[in-house]
Amino acid sequence: IHNLPRMTKADFAHIYEEFFPRLYSYIFHRVNDSTVAEDIVSQVFFKALRNLEKYDSEKWQISTWLYTIASNILIDYYRKDEQFETIEECEDS
Repeated sequence: IHNLPRMTKADFAHIYEEFFPRLYSYIFHRVNDSTVAEDIVSQVFFKALRNLEKYDSEKWQISTWLYTIASNILIDYYRKDEQFETIEECEDS
């Protein structure tokens, strides 16, 4: 499974099964919302699948690559979240 660009659907399914629980836990502890965590984990695997040709097994372990994708998606999630103020925050200003 180290050569991802040539992997089969079964190989990717194995990676998904192995890493979903760990990535979910990692993300859930940062967003504290199960629905958001599930959505972000889905985004991680979608991006990984879409960008297989960018994965270099000599440079990255699969876990490092997936957690890097997850971290970047979390950064984007919080950037997007910071753009909006709640009504209470507006009233306090």
